[in-house]
Amino acid sequence: SRSGDLQIGTDGSVWVNIGAQTWYSPNGDDNSFSEISSQNPGATGLPRSNRRMSYALAKDPDVMYVVQTDQVFVDPGNGTSVSIGQGFDKLYRTEDRGATWEVIMQRTNTFDPTCNGNSYCQANWNLMLGVDPNDENHVFFGGIDVWEWRRSSGRRKVDGGGSFYIHADKHEII
Repeated sequence: SRSGDLQIGTDGSVWVNIGAQTWYSPNGDDNSFSEISSQNPGATGLPRSNRRMSYALAKDPDVMYVVQTDQVFVDPGNGTSVSIGQGFDKLYRTEDRGATWEVIMQRTNTFDPTCNGNSYCQANWNLMLGVDPNDENHVFFGGIDVWEWRRSSGRRKVDGGGSFYIHADKHEII
């Protein structure tokens, strides 16, 4: 299987997406990896995903974010569903190295930073996620648009027009 994303913590721990699964190792040694995701995750688990995933680790290696994507379908007005590509599905956060997960954001009919309205979605092409190095409760994510989330205030769009314009197709944040 191929790896979709890989993150190495400040303590040498390793997180990797292989196939549809999220794996964790405290040190990256062979035979030290265990699957963190689950086919039946329950309310506080991280589901497996056969779509694209992206990871971001905070300085504190206990804190990790995962964004998952999914196919987006729209009704063009004739009672059918048409796929417009892969879009944002959910953003997860753990504070205990993946033992439990919290959904901190999810796609709605009016919110998807990887879609251009109801015309196309492209999370399979551009998907970025990063944690503020000075604040583990502040994360940036997006694809077509850049958004930020803070535990204290929720989400808001941070790229806009004028001198703050950022071209679409965000792939990485450093």
